[in-house]
Amino acid sequence: MQYKKFAARYLSIPGFSWPESFAIWDFFLSEQSQAGVAGNLLEIGVYYGQSALLLAYHAKVSEHLVLVDPTDFVETARKNVEAAKAENVRIIKARSDDGSVRNLSQAYGRTFRWVHIDGDHRAEAVLNDLGIADKLLKAKGIICIDDFFSPRYPGITYAVLQYLQAHPEELTLVLCGFNKGYLVRPSAARACLEAIRHRLGAWLQALGFNNFTIFKTDVPGILNCFGIQQRWKDYVHYGLDEDPSQIVY
Repeated sequence: MQYKKFAARYLSIPGFSWPESFAIWDFFLSEQSQAGVAGNLLEIGVYYGQSALLLAYHAKVSEHLVLVDPTDFVETARKNVEAAKAENVRIIKARSDDGSVRNLSQAYGRTFRWVHIDGDHRAEAVLNDLGIADKLLKAKGIICIDDFFSPRYPGITYAVLQYLQAHPEELTLVLCGFNKGYLVRPSAARACLEAIRHRLGAWLQALGFNNFTIFKTDVPGILNCFGIQQRWKDYVHYGLDEDPSQIVY
């Protein structure tokens, strides 16, 4: 758990993510560590490094933190993350469609346990970034998509769903909410769903978050995915509409 350390600093760094999303990141990254899942971490679209700071707190010394951003903001981000991680931080000041980014898989292979896609929000760019992430993600890694289901950027949701439909054996959606979507390898989906069902709620509450409900309003089929948003009535967990106590995954 690195959230409390991170929370003491992140408000001083400009950024746009919900605090609940950072708490969910903390949960997933901690779950990986407890399961012995090691690997590199990538962020496409860094801004001042607010979310990269949380990744830096979670990254081990030997793990590479790769930050991709074409703007001058990335130099400030470097300073913000180096206080938490002084070694193996790589800055790539380029667009994600640049060869230096598209060829990351040649240098790293499938060694990334975390990829955050928060760069160019146009659908074509998101498809490009998903292709990069897919080549880099290890078996038990997680891809997080920013502004998933945001009405401001419908192209993001469209691109993600298009990619999932075209590559069902590579990636699947296991959680969405608080402006983020989370993708994993199908072979890792069951463990993630178990963690969301049985441990995510308690984790958030332990960090002081209570304004949320975790939803599972459908049975496994075309999609087997949880949702999370601000509290619905008195429910911490809400299942099928006909019987909210029934959570099937």
